[in-house]
Amino acid sequence: MENGHSLILDNRSKLEISGVSEIIDFDDKTVNLITEKGKLRIKGDNIKIGNFNTSDGNITIGGSFWAIIYVNDKAEKDGFVKRLLK
Repeated sequence: MENGHSLILDNRSKLEISGVSEIIDFDDKTVNLITEKGKLRIKGDNIKIGNFNTSDGNITIGGSFWAIIYVNDKAEKDGFVKRLLK
C-alpha cells in the first residue's frame, strides 16, 4: 500500500519530497530517485542532499532547480535508439 508521494518546491531552491524509496545516483547537477509514483529526475545547479529519512521516505534537497521530471524508462530508451539511427 502506498503512503503517498508529494513534492514541495520553495523558491526553486529547496525541494521536499515524500514517498521516496531509493536514491539511484546524484551529483551537483542531477538527482535520480525512485518514488512511489515512478522514477524522478531533478536537474539544477549546486544540488545537495540535505536529509533522507529511509524509514518514512522523506528527502530534502537544496540547490537551484530548473527541471523536475518523471522518467519513463521505455520512452527514454526508445528516444535514444531513434536518435542513434537518424
